[in-house]
Amino acid sequence: MNDTTSESIHRKAGFFMLNPIDTLESGFIGALLITDQHGLPLEFKCTESIKPTRTQRALYGALLKPYISIKLSIIPLLQRVSNENRPDILFVRDDTHLEVRSEITQPVLFLKPAANAQELGNAYIPQSAKQFSEDSNTNILLELKFDLLEPFERIKTVTEILGKQDERFR
Repeated sequence: MNDTTSESIHRKAGFFMLNPIDTLESGFIGALLITDQHGLPLEFKCTESIKPTRTQRALYGALLKPYISIKLSIIPLLQRVSNENRPDILFVRDDTHLEVRSEITQPVLFLKPAANAQELGNAYIPQSAKQFSEDSNTNILLELKFDLLEPFERIKTVTEILGKQDERFR
């Protein structure tokens, strides 16, 4: 009997997006999708709509979106993920979300399709993150066997559906 399957590591990847919602009091929904190494969903968490007031928008200025992303979304959502589904790596689509690195233990990578990027399957790692590929965490990336940009489309679709079906997400 081959024992390699019992020894294989089952990687989990987290994908975070902060989606704008289109209402009169425009706001945001933070969403986190955890998948296995094949891209199958294991867990999904999201915030209810976060609607900053006009005063908050003025006071926070350019720092509003990173504050909402990190302090009100990424950190609380990761805390709500079950222990068995804690991600080994977190992918984000906004480079301001990289600031969460100092607050969580998982490596965080910014992904985007770009001309000036290092290609990794169907996903792209901007050159500024190239040092990550030289790190020991490279194995995590190599063990993920799916298009790393595609889960962001799923998150967007789910948050749009929630916005149409449930008042809490409007």
